[in-house]
Amino acid sequence: MIEKETKFVDIYPLKKSHRILAWLGDFFINLICTVLLFNIAVFPITKAIVNYDSIKINMANCQDDMIKVLYENKVLFYEENELNYFEDNLVTTKDYFVRYHVNYQDDSINCFYNYYTSIQDKPTELIKLYSSGAGSTFFNLDTLDTNGVPNLKAEYKEEFAPLYIQGDALSEKAKSDYDSFSSLFLKYYNVMLEDIKTNDLTYDNMSYINLNNRVDNYVTQLDNYTIVASIISYLLSTIIFYIIIPLFSIKEQTITEKVMKINKVGQNNLRLLPKSEVVLQAFYSLFSNLTLIIISVVPTVDIAYAFSLNLLVFLSAFGLLYDLISLFFILFNQYNKSLTDMLTRVIILEDEDLRKVVKTKGNKF
Repeated sequence: MIEKETKFVDIYPLKKSHRILAWLGDFFINLICTVLLFNIAVFPITKAIVNYDSIKINMANCQDDMIKVLYENKVLFYEENELNYFEDNLVTTKDYFVRYHVNYQDDSINCFYNYYTSIQDKPTELIKLYSSGAGSTFFNLDTLDTNGVPNLKAEYKEEFAPLYIQGDALSEKAKSDYDSFSSLFLKYYNVMLEDIKTNDLTYDNMSYINLNNRVDNYVTQLDNYTIVASIISYLLSTIIFYIIIPLFSIKEQTITEKVMKINKVGQNNLRLLPKSEVVLQAFYSLFSNLTLIIISVVPTVDIAYAFSLNLLVFLSAFGLLYDLISLFFILFNQYNKSLTDMLTRVIILEDEDLRKVVKTKGNKF
């Protein structure tokens, strides 16, 4: 009886630096693909299907109506060139508020008096507002003016008086105090807006609460469309990069693997992965590249807006955690395997080592 000769071959796992490079290569190529798909195809098509621009116009109209309700109730003021510019209107409203307390106690220019006393008929709520935060620093809460509003302390009246004297300027201390006073005004205004959202404010059959709810609904719609477009772009990119390209490759390689001349093989049989396992690899890649899902929308939308989309933030954070665990495995695993490699029982070999295996086993790729 002739005994078969046992053959041995020395092979080595991919170096740590090369394994990290391969991982980063896949990540960045997938990122480019996702960004291009989102910005050139998926998001523009989504916008056309859902009439995205029309929704934005309707939302803007509602926001203008909300501002008009505030104008007409004299809780927001504007100069001639500031119509419907809320941020600029806040500055003007603050200036009127300061003017009221410094040298011009006309109740019509004090937004808080107009809302709490004239509209809500709750003067005690006005005093409560003035007492909150750093109010006691700037106001004499026990001394009220003829309108029942706490007086600004004399030292601050004197400091802020140059604002209304042509050619005069604030001292350095006055500038610092004015900045603090401005911050206090903004806190007061936010409290008042929250109260308006609860108790409502109306003008000409327009309700601030109803308008605000409509704006919130429009915002939710636009957010959801952006999120869906981002997820679709990510899924399409993953399918193209991790399924279609490998399946049409002789050795089931991604673009990075082709460039680096490396191959995924089964840990137990050292054979190239069958098509079913290529799909399984793509499934795990959905988790490993989730970090880029939020990055894909940034070229089109503002960064701050992108990070306000909670679902995308959650998915990206999960992807980042998965990547950090993978990096830990690569750095401290004997075979330099990522988390995905561990879960799918795969090792990565260079072309030369794969040829040795094939030659020894006496079969083809």
